[in-house]
Amino acid sequence: MSESFMLEVIILAAGQGSRMQSRLPKVLHLLSGRPLIHYTLDAARAAGANQIHVVVGCGADAVEAAVQAPDVQCHLQAQQKGTGHAVQQAIGACHPDSTLLVLFGDVPLVSDRTLQTVVAAADGGIAMLSAVVEDPSGYGRVVRDGQGEFSAVVEHKDASMVQHQLREINTGVLASRASSLADWLSRIQNNNAQSEYYLPDVLALA
Repeated sequence: MSESFMLEVIILAAGQGSRMQSRLPKVLHLLSGRPLIHYTLDAARAAGANQIHVVVGCGADAVEAAVQAPDVQCHLQAQQKGTGHAVQQAIGACHPDSTLLVLFGDVPLVSDRTLQTVVAAADGGIAMLSAVVEDPSGYGRVVRDGQGEFSAVVEHKDASMVQHQLREINTGVLASRASSLADWLSRIQNNNAQSEYYLPDVLALA
């Protein structure tokens, strides 16, 4: 990477995590004695992040206290309007020429090498990390055309019966030039089952 290269990371940490049946924000649940989000922060720094932005919402004060550091800036998502909307809360603070890497704060096992691979794949455009899993329930499905090329990400609640059978999922890891991502985010719609602005919808605009 050149000296002028700048990597900024946006970590999405605004969700309550209601499925965990806990009042504690999901990203603050402990794994081996550490909050989940600390592992994401470690991976972001190891991947070369110059600046980290954490989008907070539910339990904002507690999450902000847990991530406080010189290289971390927090941004409030007051209303839960989807992952695309969450990224919009932070992207205005990012340098337009930087490469942005978007991560979920509750994914502790992603490695810095994997993140660097996604950043390299973006190469001025956009790249997302997918995975093939045995049980894709609850995850957005990656839809491909007859030639195996990417077509779309369809969220679980919006997927058809056929799409529910797909096992390639969106992991939530995405990299793009900041100015391009800001433009695409301004054009996505919330015409879906949850009336939310989905971050993966930018892929169809890239």
